Amino acid sequence: MRTVTLNILAQVVQQQGDKEYAVALYAESLDLLRKMGLEASAADVLHNLAYLVQNQGHFPLAEKLYREGLALYTQQGNEEGMAKCRAGLAVVTNAPREVESDA
Repeated sequence: MRTVTLNILAQVVQQQGDKEYAVALYAESLDLLRKMGLEASAADVLHNLAYLVQNQGHFPLAEKLYREGLALYTQQGNEEGMAKCRAGLAVVTNAPREVESDA
């Protein structure tokens, strides 16, 4: 299945340091899964993408993606997936945030 290939390829290029291309591949995989009506299969991609953007410091987006993944893993009863998303949420919700000034 092309979505699995995209997810694996995204992991490879992420490890090679091409984070932007990895994000694009994860996004394409996620889009295809949703278009095919396979939303439940998107949990792994959501987690992988959340982890990547978390490591780039994009905590609000990572939090959103972890929460989406957690919801899907919960529907599936996938305890390992739920644990991975909860761990990611613990990191991003406790990460220091820049405070906007009123200046």
